[in-house]
Formats: sequence, structure tokens, C-alpha cells
Amino acid sequence: MENKLTEKEIFEKLKNLKEEDVMIHVSIKDGRLKVENAESRITSVYPFFVCVESKIAHYTEPFTIKLVDIAIGKVKIKELE
Repeated sequence: MENKLTEKEIFEKLKNLKEEDVMIHVSIKDGRLKVENAESRITSVYPFFVCVESKIAHYTEPFTIKLVDIAIGKVKIKELE
């Protein structure tokens, strides 16, 4: 099921989550990268992308996620559903 939020709505929600310093859960299903429900923290939010640090196994990995990928469902953030 695709996310029905626009990029602007996603931007605003992510900005609010960053201000509240909330832990989010990210799932990425890309051809070379698969992350399921990783606990993540938003480090910065920009108009077209968001930077997060995700705890994967026993280390933290930084990711840059395009808002359009969230809008089309390539990347899922549990707190936006």
C-alpha cells in the first residue's frame, strides 16, 4: 500500500518528529539494501530529504532518505503510517 502523504506533509511530520526527538522505525527495501523496522533517530530534515542514523545489528549507520521515496513507498517510516 502506498503512502498517501505528499512530500510537503511528510516534511512537516518529520520536522515535528525531529523537534520532539522521537525514535522512529525505518524499513528500506532497495535492491541492494534491506532494512526492516530499524530503530532510527532523525539527525536533520531538509525540503527534499531527511538524514537519519539507524541502529543496525550492533552499530549505527547514517542514511539519507529522499522524501519522494517515502511518498512512493520505497522507504517506510512506521510513525508516518
